[in-house]
Amino acid sequence: PFLLGDGGRPQPTGWPWRTLDSRAAGRLRYSESDFHNTRTLTLRIGPMQDWLTLDRRPTLVFGAGGLGGACALSLAGQGARVALVDVNQDKLDAVVRAAKEAGCEIKPLVADLRTAEACRAAVREGVELVGTPQVFLHAIGRNERKAILDLGDADWEDTLSLNLSSAYWLGQAVGRLMVEQRYGRMVFVSSVSGLLAHPHHGPYAATKGGMNQMLRVM
Repeated sequence: PFLLGDGGRPQPTGWPWRTLDSRAAGRLRYSESDFHNTRTLTLRIGPMQDWLTLDRRPTLVFGAGGLGGACALSLAGQGARVALVDVNQDKLDAVVRAAKEAGCEIKPLVADLRTAEACRAAVREGVELVGTPQVFLHAIGRNERKAILDLGDADWEDTLSLNLSSAYWLGQAVGRLMVEQRYGRMVFVSSVSGLLAHPHHGPYAATKGGMNQMLRVM
């Protein structure tokens, strides 16, 4: 059994005992002890992006604000080839600048994802930018913070189209590509509002709850 910690005396979890001593500058050192002897091994490890196997992997991220932008930066920082899609040019520009300052690259793509054709077109354009996706992240979510009685039809329809229908359209388009290449990883960002009842979250809660159930059967 392995006991991973900051070094020092191994805890009696079994025999032999192994303790992680340090991880720095591309080295992993741990000590292995039995009741009579102790030896220290030093292993060389590659960069973090190699460990995560994201280096050069084509990645499509939808949603440049908040979690989407942060995830795009993290993925690009781990070496992934990232195309980032959002309707807001300013948000895209901000993430692209942050990536450049961090020494990595994100390719921006402006798209309004409230229709099926726009979603499918965005996937096609993303493929042209970075290649057939091996990683897909849906981080789109907008809320009209109004009481149910104050919502108009457009509020309801726009929120459902953007938050939920885009997850279906994009997931379907990307899923077909991943099935064809027999590899892919898909992540959809949901919300606690998909499980709990919050005031003024009617359409938003419906979209996140719907997404949770859709993914259970996808």
